[in-house]
Amino acid sequence: NTKIYIDASNDDESKLSFANFSSMTKDGVVYLRSQPWGAFIFLKFCAALIYGASDILNVSFSEQGVNNALDMEGSSQRLGIIFAFVGIGCFIGPILAEPWSHMDNVSSLERSCLFSFFFMALGCYGMSQFDHFIWICISTSVRSAGSSVVWIYSSLLLQKLSSTSMLGRVVAVDYALAMLSESVSDLLGGVLQDDARIQQRRSHCSWR
Repeated sequence: NTKIYIDASNDDESKLSFANFSSMTKDGVVYLRSQPWGAFIFLKFCAALIYGASDILNVSFSEQGVNNALDMEGSSQRLGIIFAFVGIGCFIGPILAEPWSHMDNVSSLERSCLFSFFFMALGCYGMSQFDHFIWICISTSVRSAGSSVVWIYSSLLLQKLSSTSMLGRVVAVDYALAMLSESVSDLLGGVLQDDARIQQRRSHCSWR
């Protein structure tokens, strides 16, 4: 009898938790729709569509030899170098944007996010056009600098504009959309590269 009572209590708690979760999620979506800045919730979502497939395509870039020939020797080292340049871009981007961005000036945060998309597009264009490995790395760094800026400053915008009582739900929706977008970008980037038989530089440009 005790076991049955405990199981019933757990079921009731699970139903109550799910009901609370559904109610809070609905309240968060309604709150975002009622705010003039609600569209900012899609900043990370849009950025993830750009940088999501990059991790998949970077593997192919690392296997690219002279004249676009397949070169597996040293590919692991080249892949490590590419990801090192990703880190360099993520480190430098916010540092360069910081002097022109201030928490007490929402417009400056918005401009930083806007310009970050320009750098992401510029980096992707370079990755799709250059043949030399070093230029691919530099373009990757430019792209990741933009990605890092929009990731950080979009979060600052939401923290600045959202009410304290709704901030947790707003951030949860923000990150959920970003993860969904990145997953879709990864999937479609791989499809363009494999099933559509498009070279990595062309798939990178096409997906953008």
